[in-house]
Amino acid sequence: MSQGIKLLNSVNFNYINFKGGYKKSDKNTCPDILMSKICPDYLKSIFFSDDNGKEAWAMNLGAIYYTRNSMPVPDKAEDKDREILFSKKPEMTRRWTYWVNPKNGTVYIVINKKDNENGTKTVRILDCDGSFIKEADVFPKKIIQIDNFNSSETIDYSSNITFSHGEVVNQHIKRNNPLADVEIINVGDSKAGEINGALCKAAFKDILSKLQNGEKIDVINCSFGVDLESEQDKDIIFSSEKVKEILKQKFPNDATNEIIPLIEEIIRSGTRVVFAAGNDGENSVSLEFGAKGIDIVGAINKDGNVCDFSSARNFAKHYEKGEYNYNAQKYGINVTEKPGADFTYDGTPYEQFMGKKPEDFLINEDELEEYKKLNTLKEEGKLGRFEYNLKAAKYNNNLFCLKDYNGKFTNIKVDDFSNIYYYPKKSLLLTTDSDGFLIPLLKKQNYCGTSLSAPVRSAKIALNETMYEILE
Repeated sequence: MSQGIKLLNSVNFNYINFKGGYKKSDKNTCPDILMSKICPDYLKSIFFSDDNGKEAWAMNLGAIYYTRNSMPVPDKAEDKDREILFSKKPEMTRRWTYWVNPKNGTVYIVINKKDNENGTKTVRILDCDGSFIKEADVFPKKIIQIDNFNSSETIDYSSNITFSHGEVVNQHIKRNNPLADVEIINVGDSKAGEINGALCKAAFKDILSKLQNGEKIDVINCSFGVDLESEQDKDIIFSSEKVKEILKQKFPNDATNEIIPLIEEIIRSGTRVVFAAGNDGENSVSLEFGAKGIDIVGAINKDGNVCDFSSARNFAKHYEKGEYNYNAQKYGINVTEKPGADFTYDGTPYEQFMGKKPEDFLINEDELEEYKKLNTLKEEGKLGRFEYNLKAAKYNNNLFCLKDYNGKFTNIKVDDFSNIYYYPKKSLLLTTDSDGFLIPLLKKQNYCGTSLSAPVRSAKIALNETMYEILE
């Protein structure tokens, strides 16, 4: 057990004995072996020689191992903690996370018990099996998320569930660090739907000004980047100095030339600046990587291997999971694969179905028979379109099993329509979860990118500092 554990004063990051464990001789599961694929030995001495690099190496091992394996079940938790840990309600699931100590590989459960009037948070620390270790009041670390909150993507068939890039990234930060104070800066271009260079520059200038005026900012997350498109340049870039050189020569008017000095000054102040590695393949590099000292995060898949799309492998020393599934649940949509819902159905047409089952809305047999007769008359040409719509409108507030509904849904990619339901009034398509509760039918169920890896690492970097303060 880890109760009463003291962090090491002098830390050896090179060998981590993860609780729950793995065999050093097992070449199929050992994170050290997988890390050699991420970073060859000749680069390890360059990337991972300083304290941040050693911490990154240890965190990578944890990310790989626990991407491939399940976290322990906290079956020894006290009742008040179990109420949070085993709940599926969003207000509960958002209050806790697992934390792997990079200094010794021990797994903890971190619960945000409450927010206090003096700005602190009361934190409960549990062993991975749920045993109580410590309770403490801490001031939250501050994470600034610079992102695009204007561009959006629809994931359901009725176009009623839409998330922006920034909203999804924000959930990955908060779900991996429920203790952090997260501030967002929207740098999305409202017209083009892309990152606006001028807004980015203004954001970094504002952050630097705050730091110079004494404000404490711990981590800045940047899940964006401008790709250096020249193939011949990608193969020779191993340093921020080379990126700067190419940037000045080939992109003299790009706003990044002015942003890089701001980022470097921010880093010198003690703030960690985290960038996504990019999604254009192994050698692709972003212009922002000209800033010396930034933390660049690549992506690994569920097997712990580097994703094919993950870029900047000459630069990225950090790696986190970068492939996820959307999942519709009773209380909302999950995008982080953490327990519970990340986005609730509040404010959407699906809200009325939350916590309900099909039988609460399903059209009864007599009405269904009448509805089918209307459709038969329409198909035989005995009922005009206007008259049909007028008579069929009375059924719009009912829920139809899709196989019984008179309509074509050729865009739905499912094998069995018997568990698909249609709500005509709002043109909603629904299905049921494993407990029989109605949930939206999603048309998109997976997404990937280093934009998702970066916020996870940003959250963990900030959480590391909080936990070190509590446990030391």
